Parts: sequence; structure tokens; C-alpha cells
Amino acid sequence: MSDFAPTIGRDAISSIRARALFDWWVAKRGAQPMPMRGGYHAEELAAWWPDLILYDVENDGGKSRLRFRVHGDNAVRADGGNFTGRFLDEVLAPESIRLILDCYAAVLETRKPLYTRSHRFSREGHNIGFERLLLPFGDGPVLQVLAYLVRIAGARADPAEGNLPDLRGDYVNDILAFVAP
Repeated sequence: MSDFAPTIGRDAISSIRARALFDWWVAKRGAQPMPMRGGYHAEELAAWWPDLILYDVENDGGKSRLRFRVHGDNAVRADGGNFTGRFLDEVLAPESIRLILDCYAAVLETRKPLYTRSHRFSREGHNIGFERLLLPFGDGPVLQVLAYLVRIAGARADPAEGNLPDLRGDYVNDILAFVAP
């Protein structure tokens, strides 16, 4: 999976808040591939909590699954519900499950942060854009993933303008890349 996505520098992350969170993660990891699970205090993340999701990585018969541990208020609204305690693969829409789970699998395998900017068209034809930064934590294998998720406006043009296919319900990654510290 290391060839899953190209690598970008932190300056390619469009959001100032996402870049600041990435910088915090880099400072926490020091010389290690990633910060230790529990190597931070929740208060350090206060500025980002509404947009964060914290997943615990659980082994289910040799398969890694991500369980929602914390689901920030804005992320709850973007996701359409509070999924605390549930597994990610239980709540994803069928049309997006493979794309999203592949992103998390790449983070678990490589132990590298992953940045995506994606969009989809709602069933009503509205363009909905999302920015996501996935940050791994652990002491060898990834034990937790911190996801920064925000909805952004105007990620792409409307299909009614004739310059994009009608992708109602399907997610499209405009950017999908590992981020080099």
C-alpha cells in the first residue's frame, strides 16, 4: 500500500487548521514514525475537538477494524449521526465504503498521515466537499487514528453546468496523498 498515494509536503494541505494539527502531530512524534498512543493530553486538542474523530484500532480475527471512540460535534453533523462505540465499516454508505476503508488501511499499513480533499453530490444534486487528515498513533503498530474532518464549500463545480459527470452519492478524491513530516 505504500504506493497507494503520492507524498506531499505539509504546505499542500489547504486548511490552516489542518496544517496546525499536522504540525502538532509532528512535534508529538519526535524522531519516531508516529506519536505514542496516549502520548498527549486531550486538552491539547481542544481547538480541534468539534472536527475530530478518534478511532481505536481493534483486531477482529486478524482483521483491523476502527471503532469510534470520540466523535466531535461538527463531525457528527457531517457524518449524519453520532457513531461513538460503533465500527467505521458498520456506518459507511455502500457507495463510499471501499474508498474510505482503503484510506484507513493505507494509514494502518504505512503508519503515515494521509490527507484527502473529496467531494460528492448529494441525492438532491448539491456539491458537498470534505477535507480529511488521518493521523496515526501507536508504539509499533497503529493503535489509534485521529481524523480531522471538515466540510468545505465549493470543492468542485455543479454537474448541471455540464463540466462534470453526475456522481450523486459517489465520493471523488480531488487530493489523496500521504503527508511528509
